[in-house]
Amino acid sequence: MPQAERLIQTYDIAKGLMRDFKIFPHENEEAAMLDIDEFERGWPRMLMEALRYLISAWAGRRSTDTVARGA
Repeated sequence: MPQAERLIQTYDIAKGLMRDFKIFPHENEEAAMLDIDEFERGWPRMLMEALRYLISAWAGRRSTDTVARGA
C-alpha cells in the first residue's frame, strides 16, 4: 500500500476515534463540521502527535503480521 494511502487511512481512523471518544465534534459542534476545510486548516483538535502514534501502531502491526506470515 502506498505511503499516501496509509496516511489518508490513518487520518480517517483518527477522525473516527476522535468522534468515538467525543473529542471532536461535541454535540453543539455538529453543524460546524459542515464548514470545515480539512485541506486548509486540518481537523479541529487533531494533533500531529496523535497521527504519529497511530502511524507507529499501524507500522508495528504490519511488521508483526509480516513476521507471523514468515515473509
